[in-house]
Amino acid sequence: MKLLAHGPANLEASSDAIRRFPELIECHANTGPLDLLLRMVTRDVDTYERVIFGKLSGLPRVQEINSTTALSWLQSSKALPVQAH
Repeated sequence: MKLLAHGPANLEASSDAIRRFPELIECHANTGPLDLLLRMVTRDVDTYERVIFGKLSGLPRVQEINSTTALSWLQSSKALPVQAH
């Protein structure tokens, strides 16, 4: 998701709004073309569409929403490949 403006106030206000939506289970502040990366879980595509168009797109600081849908679960790990020195 891309915000209309940058800065701590906009980021905080957007984060507060996003916390109200139970479908959004993760939110990450990013560098690059998108300001926020959201992870969402919904029951079906109709619910997904309602969240995108009925909730997220209506937030006052949102400029643009880009969406990608995962089709299947291939791998997931919480282990980080980092070794202590």
